[in-house]
Amino acid sequence: MSTLTYQQLTARTERTILRLVVQSPEQAIGAFEVWEDLVMEMNAFGRTVYEADRAPLQALIFGYDAPAA
Repeated sequence: MSTLTYQQLTARTERTILRLVVQSPEQAIGAFEVWEDLVMEMNAFGRTVYEADRAPLQALIFGYDAPAA
């Protein structure tokens, strides 16, 4: 069984969002939501790291008008 790190998961999510945001914004939002769920379950990172990564991923989907959490 392979292991996926927080950094790998975040990088993969970013690539997926970039691919989907033009074709299917709903699926891009879904990828972001899955990322949020998984990183919350991992609980192996500092909240500041999560918050720092969350904003750019949201901006890929919503632009500068990202909804408040």
